[in-house]
Amino acid sequence: MIAMRPTTSDRGFTFAEMSVVLALLGILLSITFTGMKVVFDGRAASDRAAWVAREIGSPLQQMEETLTQHLVLEQATPYAVTALVDRPRHVGSTVEFDHLERHVISATTDGRIVEQIWATNEMRQNTSLIRSVIWSIHNSNQAQGSPLFVFRDGAGVPIPASSATTAARRVDVRVVMTYDGRSFEGSRTVFFRNR
Repeated sequence: MIAMRPTTSDRGFTFAEMSVVLALLGILLSITFTGMKVVFDGRAASDRAAWVAREIGSPLQQMEETLTQHLVLEQATPYAVTALVDRPRHVGSTVEFDHLERHVISATTDGRIVEQIWATNEMRQNTSLIRSVIWSIHNSNQAQGSPLFVFRDGAGVPIPASSATTAARRVDVRVVMTYDGRSFEGSRTVFFRNR
């Protein structure tokens, strides 16, 4: 009878070999976890930047366009303005600037920035609501007591909103938002062209 001798492959792994493999596996897992954390943190920062652009940048851009072009500032408060704007109207191949729209922009107590655009007749009376846009649903200007509009005279001195319809030459627009418990803000100074 031939005796079988165990070969080295039948012995299994030594403790030292297992320790080295587990250590290498631990290093690979920690590198993977760190990489995933970087990816998730980057995504959170990207989401926050997109949110800020949507909730702050878009309202600021629209308010700047409207307030720069307005002809008459009809009403002004720290949280709302009403302005008549001369919008171009395309008639055939020509452009006419005799089409007045009334824009009402406000920061509401329920956290929205809303713009209503009304068509007007020759007597500057509202005839129909053209569009109502909610520019933000996370606004916190009113909740934080921070004015959306600060009106200034020609020298840049702040003036009360009650005299803004006749004396304002520019306005500081400041949009404040809350995201994940943190406050973000953006602002622009808008100079009135038609004053």
